[in-house]
Amino acid sequence: MDVGTELPQLITDPIEWDVTAQVIVVGCGIAGACAAISAAEAGARVPLLERTGAAGCASALAAGHFYLGRGTAVHQATGYADSVEAMIAYLEAVTPEPDAWTGHP
Repeated sequence: MDVGTELPQLITDPIEWDVTAQVIVVGCGIAGACAAISAAEAGARVPLLERTGAAGCASALAAGHFYLGRGTAVHQATGYADSVEAMIAYLEAVTPEPDAWTGHP
């Protein structure tokens, strides 16, 4: 199987792999992409497996944003008072077509 040229497909039956790798990364969200890049830069051959049709996973759903919410060392050192409401307002402002917030789980 040439994993570099085939279109993504749902695999329901077991398959045999003929790929040799030093590192295998499962999931191409922010963490998976960073892990694959770092391993490749270090010289490893790195297959990157993703179950969806495109890279990004939950990271893409977040419009590429992640929020370092209240209580971080930087917030405390600078006296910045953060809140859940401020986080929601920020994420809604930077996210295309955000889902409405319905309250705490």
